[in-house]
Order: sequence, then C-alpha cells, then structure tokens
Amino acid sequence: MPAADVRRETDLVLSNSRVTRRSRLLARWPIRDKLLVGLALLVVIVMGLAVSGFVGLYSYRALVRSISWRVSELPLATELNKRVGDLRVSHRECLPISEFPSASGTQPASMQMARTDFQVSRMGVEQALSEYRAQLAHNEKQKTRIGDSSKEWRTVREIEATLDRIAVAEREGDWILEPATAKSIGKELEDLQALTVELPGYLQHNLLDFKYQARAQYRTLIVLTWLTTLLTALMLTLLVQLFYRWVFRPLRKLIKGSRRVADGQFEYRIRLDSHDEMAELAESMNSMTEQFLLIRDDLDRQVKQRTREVIRNEQLASVGFLAAGVSHEINNPLASIAMCSEALESRMMAFEGGDEEERNEAVHYLRLIQDEAFRCKEITEKLLDFSRMNDIQRIRTDLHELVQGVIDMISHLGRYREKNIELICEEAVFAEVCPQEIKQVVLNLLTNALDSIANDDPHGKVCVELRTAAGEAIIEVTDNGCGMTEEVLEHIFEPFYTNKLIKGQQGTGLGLPISYRIVAEHHGKVEVSSGGPNRGSRFLVRIPLIAPQNADGNAPDSDNELRCDIASEKPKRKMKLLFADDEKSLQDVMSRELPRMGHEVTVCPDGLKAVAALERNTYDCILVDLDMPGMNGIEVIGKAKELSPETEAVVLTGKSSMDSAVAALRHGAFDYLTKPCRLVEIEALLGRVADKLELTKKFRAVKRQLDRLEGSSDLIGESEAMGHVRNLISKVAPTNSTVLILGETGTGKELVARAVHRQSLRADAPFVAINCGALPENLIESELFGHRKGAFTGADEQRVGLFEVADGGTLFLDEIGELPKSLQSKLLRVLESGDIRRVGENEAFKVDVRVVCATHRDLEEMVAEGEFREDLMFRINTFEIRLAPLRERLEDIEPLAQHLLSRFRKDGRGDNQFTPETVEALTTHSWPGNVRELANVVEHAVILCPEGPISEEHLPRNFSARKLRGPHFKMVRPQSLREIELQVIQQTLERNSGNKPKTAEELGVSLKTLYNKLNQLSELEKSA
Repeated sequence: MPAADVRRETDLVLSNSRVTRRSRLLARWPIRDKLLVGLALLVVIVMGLAVSGFVGLYSYRALVRSISWRVSELPLATELNKRVGDLRVSHRECLPISEFPSASGTQPASMQMARTDFQVSRMGVEQALSEYRAQLAHNEKQKTRIGDSSKEWRTVREIEATLDRIAVAEREGDWILEPATAKSIGKELEDLQALTVELPGYLQHNLLDFKYQARAQYRTLIVLTWLTTLLTALMLTLLVQLFYRWVFRPLRKLIKGSRRVADGQFEYRIRLDSHDEMAELAESMNSMTEQFLLIRDDLDRQVKQRTREVIRNEQLASVGFLAAGVSHEINNPLASIAMCSEALESRMMAFEGGDEEERNEAVHYLRLIQDEAFRCKEITEKLLDFSRMNDIQRIRTDLHELVQGVIDMISHLGRYREKNIELICEEAVFAEVCPQEIKQVVLNLLTNALDSIANDDPHGKVCVELRTAAGEAIIEVTDNGCGMTEEVLEHIFEPFYTNKLIKGQQGTGLGLPISYRIVAEHHGKVEVSSGGPNRGSRFLVRIPLIAPQNADGNAPDSDNELRCDIASEKPKRKMKLLFADDEKSLQDVMSRELPRMGHEVTVCPDGLKAVAALERNTYDCILVDLDMPGMNGIEVIGKAKELSPETEAVVLTGKSSMDSAVAALRHGAFDYLTKPCRLVEIEALLGRVADKLELTKKFRAVKRQLDRLEGSSDLIGESEAMGHVRNLISKVAPTNSTVLILGETGTGKELVARAVHRQSLRADAPFVAINCGALPENLIESELFGHRKGAFTGADEQRVGLFEVADGGTLFLDEIGELPKSLQSKLLRVLESGDIRRVGENEAFKVDVRVVCATHRDLEEMVAEGEFREDLMFRINTFEIRLAPLRERLEDIEPLAQHLLSRFRKDGRGDNQFTPETVEALTTHSWPGNVRELANVVEHAVILCPEGPISEEHLPRNFSARKLRGPHFKMVRPQSLREIELQVIQQTLERNSGNKPKTAEELGVSLKTLYNKLNQLSELEKSA
C-alpha cells in the first residue's frame, strides 16, 4: 500500500477517534449542561428569527416613511405651481395699464389695487416656496431612501433667484407704467412657471428609480429570510435531535424499564448510555431491584420460617387443640381398659376353680389394666406440665452439674441401664435459667435420644456436649439411632405427635413440645436435624447466658412487669365496685383483693341480687360473670345501663368465645376478660376504667360550661324584652312541653329554639331543624317521616326521617304555618301518640322527640281562614315565646352590632369599631329585616372597612332611606301581625327593585310562600 494511502487512512482513523471522543465527551455531560446547551440553541433560534423579523419590519417602516415624506412634497409643489399661476394672472391684469396708460382712463385707485394684488400673489409664491423648501430640508435631514433631491434644490434656488429679480424690478419704479419692465417681469414669470412645473417631474423620476432599488432590496431580504429560516430549521432539528438523544430517549427507556419491573419482571435491567443523572437513576433502580430481589428472597425464607414457628406456637398454645388431642389419646387407653375389664368380668364369672391357664389369663388382663392406667396418669401429668403457666424464677445455674445429674438419674432406670451416654464439657457453663424446667428439657431430649436406639444395638450411643458461644449456652444432644424422616422433622414439635408407636413403643407426643415451650420462654431456640432414617439425630439447644434485662435488672416477664408497674402506682381514683359471680372462691378473693387495691366493693352471688344492689346504690363499675343463676351477666349489664348509664361494666367468664365477647361489648361492656385471669390484669383494667370515668366527668363539666356560655352568648341584648325571653327559656327548657316561638322574620327564632334545647335534659341528643316552607309539598312528608325503598318514583333507597334522626332530642319545625294542611293531621297524630310511620310502610314505631315550632304568621288568623288546623295550633302552643322585633328594642341594637362585628372579625379581618355617628344611624334605623338585616349591614361595613373606624359611608347605599321618624320615634303598630308582615314584604320587594327570588332569599321564605303573600297583599289593597 502506498504511503500516501496509509497516511490518509491514519488521518481518517484519528479524525473518527476524535469525533468519537468528542461525542462521548458530550454524552458524559451532566443533564444540567445538556439542558443549558439546548437552551442556548433555543435562544439562538429565537434571536435569529427575531433579527430576521425586525430587519424586515424596520425596512418596511423606513420604506413607508420615505414614501410618506417624499409624497408630501407633491402637494407643496402643486401649491407652488398654482401660486405661480395666480401670480401670472395678476401680472396679466396689470399689462393693459402699462401699455395704455392714458387711453384706458384707469384711475389711480385701480392701478394701486392691481399693484397690491400682484404683491400679494408674489408673497403667496414666496410662502409656498418656503414650505416646499422646508419639506425638502426635512426629507434631507431624515435621509430618505427615494432618490437624490439635488435637482429639487437647484430648481428651488433658481426659483428663489427669479423671485428676487422680480422683487428688484418691482422695487426699482412703478413697473406698471413701464411696459418694458412689465414684459421683463412677464418673461421671468414664464421661467418661474416652467421651473415649478419641473418639480413634480423630479419626484416621479425619483420614485421610478426607487422602484428598482426597492426590488433589489426586497430580493436581498427574501434571500436573507430564506437563509435565516433554513439555518433556524437546521438548529431546531439539531435541538430536537439532541433533546431526543439526551432526554426523551433515556426517559422513555427509563419509564419503559420501570413499567416492566413494576409488572414483575425483576430480572430486567435498565441500560442507559447517557452517562448523566438519568443513567445514575437507572443504575439506582437496577440496584434497588437487586436489593428488592435479595430482600424478597430473604423475606420469603423468613416468612416460611416464621410461618412454621407461628404454626408451631399456635399449636402449642391452642387449648382446644390440646383438649381434642388429649381426649383422643386418653380414649385409646380407656377403651383398652374398658374392653379388658369387660373381658375380665366375664371370665371371672365363668371361673369356678378352673385351671392354671385361666388364672394366668386373668393375671395378664390385670397387668394390661395396670399398664394402661399408668399410661393415662402419664398423659395427664404431662398435660398439666404443658398447661402450667407458673412464673419463671431464674437463678445462676451450673449447667454441667445439672446435665450430669440428669444423666446419673437416667442411668439407673431399667430400660436405659445398658445404654451408653457420654457427656463432653471442657469449660464451666453458668446460665440464668429455671433449673427445674431446664432439667425437664434435658430429660426429654435424652429419653428421646435413648428411645431411638435399639435395645440390642451394642454400638448405640448418645453424646451430650455442653459449651458456650456468642453469649449463649449450647446443649447439643446427638445419637446414632434410627434417625428421622423429613415428615417427622416437620411435625416433631407438634403436641401429641409421636412415631414411637411405629417402633412398638408407647409415647404421648408431649415431651418435645413441652421442651420447645420451656426453651422459648427462656428466649432460646431448639434446632433439630437428621441425616435420614438409621442415620441418627441431633438436637441443639441455645439459651442466653444472661437473661434479657428489664429496667430493674430482673428477667423480663410480662406478668411480673405488669404487676410491678401497677403495684408501684397508687389507684388513680377510688371507685365503688360491684362484683357478681356464683363461684364462692372468687367471691372470697375479690372481697379481699379489691379493697386492697383501694376500691370499695359489694359482692353478690348471683345476677338478681346484683340488680337489687344496683337499684339501691349507684356504682362506678360492675364486674360480672356471664353465666349466673337467675339472671346472666348480659342482662345485669343492660339493667345497670338502664339504671345508671354512667356505670361501666367488665365481663369475667370462663367461656372464651368470640360470640360471647361481641354480645357483651354490644350491650355496653367496657372490656372482656377470660378466666383464669390474674389480679394484675384486673387492676390494670380498673385503672383504665377510672381514667375513662375521670375524663368523662371533666368532659361533661366543660361541656356544661360551654353550653351555658354558648347559650347566653347567642341571645344578645339587655332589653326588658330579651330578659323576658331568657326567663321563659329557663322555665320551659327542663320540661318536655312543646314550644311555639312567634316573631317576625329575622328576629332569631332558631337561636331561641337552640337555647331551649341546650338548657334541656336532651342537650346531649341531636338538635334537628327544618324549614317547612323551603321544601315542596311532595317531599316534606318524606323528609319528616322517611320512606321505604320503592315507596314512590325516585325512592331508590330507604330514607330515615328527621323524626328518627332527632330521636331522644329536639326537632325544630321552622315556619310551621307553611306546613301543607294534608300533613297537619299526621303531625298532630305524631305529637299526641309519638308513633310515626314511614311513607310506604304499614307498621308504626315510637320515637321520643321534643317538638319546637316557630312561625312569623298569625296562626289564629290562619285558623279563622281555614288554612291551619285549630287542634294542631292548640297542641303546638303549649308554651308560647314571642320575640319582639328589633325596632321595639332599640337598646339591643348596639350590643348586637358589636357582637356581629367581633364575629366577622374572627374571619381574619382587622380590628375596627363603630363611630358614634354610625351607632346613631344604626339605632335610628327601622330594621324591617330585624337581626338578619343588621348582620348583613355589619358584614357589608366590615368588608368595606376591614381596619379602622366604621363610619356612615361604609353602610349600604340605601340604608338611610329607611330611618325612623325622629330619635324617639314610637312606631304605630298595624292592626294585625298580617299587616306588619305584608308591609315588610312590600318594603323588601321595593328595596330589591321587584326581584322576587332575591326578596324571598332575604326574607328567608320560599318563592311559593312569597307569591302567596303577594296575592294576599293585592287582596288587602283591593279591599282598602
């Protein structure tokens, strides 16, 4: 290969490598630098487009300005030409005078007039020339692009010279009387006319030349625009490509990979070559996925292990399972005993002296009975060991001495006497354990290992190794016996599971489960392994050398800790208790232990005596058994709640079932304990009861105080009328009587109803309010009484009525006068009987509701007109409270306004007060809308004046139009409440410019009610 070719290829490789390195360098930029590069390209694109656009725009503007300025010369040139023509006409009028001075008979006055006209025309030419020259100077100063104005300037100078010569000729003598001079001036005027005619021609010529110049510039701009557009498109394409490679493609890969991982493809890995933050994010996600897989596998393993442990612990702790297993295991030997006894009985009855064989047969059966009886005893003893929950007393114990003692004891047993047991202990091992329980563990492990070795196996051996490691005492028991299969290893610690029956031995299946529970209570572990059948077994027990310490340095025991904590605390409150149980022993214990806890206790042997005690005294808490003679615990709780709702109840029972617990809690029990339970548990539970009673007492005290404050703060005013209303409320509130509240719209009838409810015995129950005039006639019955599903069209589901919602409380029926007459009889029946029936149902049910009604109408007048039932009026008007309108209690206006002002300031507005003039304006207002109108006025003022004093200018615009007639005006009352009502409606309608929906909203009534009132108003006006 020639050297030149080699050199070219080398240069190409180096160039490609430089490009590759440059691209890799760009790819390794952080995403911030990449975004800055993209932003810079975007700025360059925008700047290029902007420059291109502005160049074209400014070129167009310069063109328009040049044309405008040059074209402005044309009217001036035309005007100049016209003035020159006028000058020539004046000159021609003077020629007869100069040619025939005597024959014409021209008078000197005519000559003087001709001369003056000529001078004026000449001055007009000079003025027009001056304007044209000024325009040329302006265009030259602005540097217009349309042609050269030198020819115009030359012509202007020639015109000026001609005018100067004409002026000189005019000043030299009376040129009118000199024909030669007049002709000379005429010649100058012709030249002047010719010069002015040339001026528009110059402009046209310049415009023609500018057309070619503009075409060249236009083409240049087009080329530049196309170049700019192409360059911008290239840069935009580059920007899109870079963003796609740097941002969009990596982001798409990242999202796609994340979705695949989220869909469960945990083996998938996201690969990005962007070498920026997104690549780091992808690597982080890959690492996170790896960690997730590791954690998942570890969790799966732990879950499987914990599941096995949980199942094992639940099996160990399940009393029901133990009972079933024990029953099964006991029934087997008992069945053998029964059959053997029956056989022995028949044989003994048939035996009369018999031979030796019969006697031996009887002895054999007796031995079988003896063996099976001992087997039953062994099962029950181990069952008691398994269920025993004694406290663990841990002491520092020499495990070597303990294990050696167990080995010595086993070595003397007949069936293990010939078997070999070896103990390996190279160091002293001391641990904080319960010696008796650990001795039982070692005994169970050794007997299990010895039983796995055949009696005729001379090489059978059990090895016990004792050592310490990592703060734990390790007891390892190995044997070379029959070994275990996988199935046996899986169920080895389950109660009553044994494979000794297969080997011809007898076993209960409780030894290893007991050992497992004991080690677990010592916070240790038991591990078992086997190489398979006939390959021996290995048990490894790990127990902490030092038991985990609590705050006092004692071994942790939940019951002990609870007992210590509770014993160290004094009773939070001395309670009066009632204990009811039919167990004599429990009665004795509770009569002694509960007073020791600081409580006063009454003990009853059954439910009937407990109810009798509840009827005589009030108790803070009762402790009852569920199953008692005469009356069960749930019935006692129900009676206790009926007699004293504040009394708490705790259930003690020996039946541990979910149904009984749920039933007790549903009937109001505070908590539920299953026998046998510890005294510390009862003491802790009584402490929680005392806490609840104390909190309930404090809550009710605070609530009563708040209710009193709230009830008194809502009824603002110190007038005699308001004092009378408060007095009536305090008298009627504690009763269950029906209350009728009368008053104009906006006087606060609902506030009075709420005050009656808060001061009544029903204050803790619901207060439900409904406006009878705000609902259509076809819906108000469903709202009040409810309806069943499908009762009418649109009743898609069952609905509870307001009478049911207010059960036990108060139902406020506002605008009772608007109640349709078809429902008045049904309401009367409810008020008299307390029975309601949902729409679409046939069965009625009782409710306990206090009804408070209100209306602004005259019910007696409505009764007279047949619009309201008289019996219903008497039924709801048991106790009447009449509210005076605001105009009749002027002394309450200022405190009401101040209260409303402070309430609106709570919404985040500033601090402000009323000026004396504003207070005067408020107290002299007629207030047709009463307190509701006052609230609107105050809120309007606070909106306009969030800070500082509130003056009259902050009040509504039409506020002054409804003033009282004098500071001490006493309003002349109409003859009836109906006339007052109609007057208020008429004033409100006029204030709202005839807007009926707005008037109805302001008055707080429905649109239908307003139309009815307007009809009454028109009837009243006709009758007047």
